[in-house]
Amino acid sequence: MPEIARDTMLSFVQMMASAMDAGSPFTHGRSYRCSKYALCMGTELGFESDALRDLEYAGLLQDIGKKAVLYGILQKPGPMDDHERARMATHTQISSSVLAEISFLQGASAVIKSLNERWDGTGNPEGIAQQDIPMGSRVLAVVSAFDAMTSDRPYRAGLSAEEAYDELRLDSGGRFDPEVVELLISLHQRGELFREFEPQSVEQYLSRDCQPPGLDAYLRQSAA
Repeated sequence: MPEIARDTMLSFVQMMASAMDAGSPFTHGRSYRCSKYALCMGTELGFESDALRDLEYAGLLQDIGKKAVLYGILQKPGPMDDHERARMATHTQISSSVLAEISFLQGASAVIKSLNERWDGTGNPEGIAQQDIPMGSRVLAVVSAFDAMTSDRPYRAGLSAEEAYDELRLDSGGRFDPEVVELLISLHQRGELFREFEPQSVEQYLSRDCQPPGLDAYLRQSAA
């Protein structure tokens, strides 16, 4: 595919993601961060260009189905109850179905479809396990969880990076692929998880109070 076409499609997807995130201060920048974390992880794992593109798009648009779930759940100033968690769990399938209707987003749709599968086989929608779960889905599941853990929510402050590591490791081998968990932690500790961030985006984060944990390590490394 010509590079200009890829750039145009990426710009379109980024615009969709920005519009989606704009509805809440608690989701501002989430799509961008998830897509860049996932792109870094996929590059480290040796993904080919088409798979990297699908992973980046999936990171940007994984939450598009949340708008079809109750908006009030997203803004609730307290933890979700069991019914609300069940409603929220459906959003990835809605996202996947929406994107499947757009030809150049079908790869991203497939990544998102398996986002709630679990390494131990107890996830949904198909209950597949371990290597049967697409690698892109395994990567995005860990990336998405890490970003959610370290971000503020209406009912809690974000965890520190070290606290998020502990939480990911608790779910390693259950919800998550253990090797993917350790790769994310290793990249983050070395400050490399941010290497796909554009310079202007780094500057925007530095001018806000919501700087992602570990970004300072990336900046120190870049300046060295």
